[in-house]
Amino acid sequence: MQQRSRNRGLIYVRAKHAFGMREQLAWAVSKAAALNVKVNVAEDDLEEALANDLVSIDDLRLDDGRRPPDRRFAGLRNLELDAWSNQAISHIFVESIHRLSRSVPDLVAILNTLQSFGIRVVFRNPFVFPSQDRNSESL
Repeated sequence: MQQRSRNRGLIYVRAKHAFGMREQLAWAVSKAAALNVKVNVAEDDLEEALANDLVSIDDLRLDDGRRPPDRRFAGLRNLELDAWSNQAISHIFVESIHRLSRSVPDLVAILNTLQSFGIRVVFRNPFVFPSQDRNSESL
């Protein structure tokens, strides 16, 4: 596993409605602050991204469920590419495992790849692989 500095994060939100995204974003910003991880997200970034059909703004990546099939999950693809290519990224904040993927094989592949790059994925509700420490809150 690659070692990364432990000081910079990305936030991923996914929902069909802005309200759900705001709630996810508020949790992620709060959690990053509690872990002393820097995330560059301004208060109005979510609204700007939604108004301008963006999937990436500062350290926020998002999918709103309204995109055509060829752009579906573009925010998740940007999240993965940015996390892998930017050595400063050490954490990804995602409110729920279902926000990353509803398919268990896809979820495992995403988490294993991120973990192999030394990236810690932090969820609101702990998700534990059977072989993982039960006291851990993230991967």
